[in-house]
Amino acid sequence: MIVLALLGPLVPGLLWLWFFYTRDRYEPEPKKVVLLTFALGGLAAGPAVVLELVAEGLFPFRERLTGGTLFGGSIPPGTVAALCFLVIGPIEEACKFGATAIYAARHRALDEPLDGVIYASAAALGFASVENMLYVGSAAGADVGALLLLVRGLLAVPGHVMFSAFWGYGLGARRVGPPRGWRLPATVLAAALVHGAWDFTLLSEEARILFLPLAAALVWTTVRFVRWGRRNSPFRPSLAAARPVPGTTGLRCIRCGRTAGIGDRHCTACGGRVLPAVLACPACRAPLVERSDRFCGCCGAASNDAAMRCARCGTVLSDPGLEACPGCGGGAPAG
Repeated sequence: MIVLALLGPLVPGLLWLWFFYTRDRYEPEPKKVVLLTFALGGLAAGPAVVLELVAEGLFPFRERLTGGTLFGGSIPPGTVAALCFLVIGPIEEACKFGATAIYAARHRALDEPLDGVIYASAAALGFASVENMLYVGSAAGADVGALLLLVRGLLAVPGHVMFSAFWGYGLGARRVGPPRGWRLPATVLAAALVHGAWDFTLLSEEARILFLPLAAALVWTTVRFVRWGRRNSPFRPSLAAARPVPGTTGLRCIRCGRTAGIGDRHCTACGGRVLPAVLACPACRAPLVERSDRFCGCCGAASNDAAMRCARCGTVLSDPGLEACPGCGGGAPAG
């Protein structure tokens, strides 16, 4: 019975972990790295509990949290808002992010945009699984352990994934386009806010009517993050076809079109900026390896007209001498 009591709370997290792991179709992550990230996420629940216990000196919320979730217990809206947006959301998302940042975010296996969401999901599910153990253990004396596990398996466990998907997107976005230092902190903050909003709509009777719209919006956003990761994966067949042929670097000057060397930031001939030269067919959006291609190898459409567009931002490339988009470089097809 003790073994079942310990393993039972892990089952929902492991099932959800399998579901999200199988979303990575093009280049599945090493199982060892995913499971270790799951374990680190579980360990991160320890610091989160300590920090929340410190905050409990100001807000005696632990019993009210369980009661409000299960039995509709009433808590003053101001206390609920402070608890959700200033305590639970920021602390738990920071701990989950830290569990990912110390290992998976630095691992060479994180080599495509979707990987950020996958590892964020693994850390979030490990965190939620340990949290399940704590909640079920504390509720065992009240004979509501099975009910609490069911509620958390359906709400809290996938909820943790949807919150963390925001900063998972921030991690994966570092593999696409120019670096933006503000994006990752902004996505961690967004995760904390939606986490707080989720708990607020569950605990506050006045806001409970907003729970279903919020849940639907988070499901839609998570699906969009997954699709974005797949679309921008360098292992996607249509993108793999656009990789430079042997003997070339795939980098060119956006001013004169001269092939650049690996590591060059400016053209040695004219001083122009060096960017990846990847363009898309105006008809089917398949990548064109060379700007000099007159017809698309995928659909046969002519590509020698003013309708040629940047594969990333869609800007019309009316100058036939441009090898990449002057605005963004055209480094990743949006197809």
